[in-house]
Amino acid sequence: RTGRYNLLKATDILKDQSYFLYMMTQEQLQYTLFPLGNMSKKEVRALANDNKLHNSEKPDSQDICFIKDNNYAEFIETHASLIPKYGNFVYTDGKKIGTHKGIHRYTIGQRKGLEVCSGRRLYVCSKDILHNTIVLGQEKDLLKKSFDITNINLISTDTIKIPMHLSVKTRYSHTAESATVIQTDTDVISICFDEPQKFICPGQSAVLYDGNSVVGGGIIR
Repeated sequence: RTGRYNLLKATDILKDQSYFLYMMTQEQLQYTLFPLGNMSKKEVRALANDNKLHNSEKPDSQDICFIKDNNYAEFIETHASLIPKYGNFVYTDGKKIGTHKGIHRYTIGQRKGLEVCSGRRLYVCSKDILHNTIVLGQEKDLLKKSFDITNINLISTDTIKIPMHLSVKTRYSHTAESATVIQTDTDVISICFDEPQKFICPGQSAVLYDGNSVVGGGIIR
C-alpha cells in the first residue's frame, strides 16, 4: 500500500529477531526473504531432524556466542586499546560511596556484584564515561519516562513528523511498551512512554513497533 518494504515480527515471538534487524534499509529488504519467519523453533528442529541435519538438536546459543563464558569484561580488556580504570561509585546526590573496578564491568539496572556497603538495596542508575563514575541509587531512580534516539533508521515510513502512538522496545528480552513518538530533527526521535520504564540505557537500541510491523529505531542518547 505504501510502496515500502516492511519488516515484521516472527511468528515465534520468543525467537523473534526483529529488534536486531531494524537497521535494514529498503534496498536490503527488497532482496531479503526470511523463510523461517512463519515457523516455530520446534517446527524448525523437526524439519531439520526429518532431513537428518546433524545440528537438529544443538542447544540454543545464549547472549553473544563468540565471547567465551559470556565474559564481556575480559573480552573488552583483551581487545581494547585502552583498558578502563577503577573509578568512583557515587550516590544520586553525588556523594562517593565506593570504588568500581572499571566502568565496562557494570550495566544499567545491575544490583549484584557492586560490593558497596549500604543499608539499602542499590542499583546502577547511570554511568558517566567522561569522569569514570557510576551513579548508584534505589530502584525508583531507574524509572524514566522520556528520552531521545539518534542514528535513526525508518522502515515502514520515511518520517514521523506527526506524533504516533507505538510500542517501543529498549532491550531484546523486554516487552515493548506503549509510547508517543515524534521526530524532532532529521536524526532525532523523541519518545515518551505512557508509564515510566526501567533500564533505558544510552548506547542501546530502541525499536519502534506498530503492531507486528517494525517502524524503525535508533540508538538511545
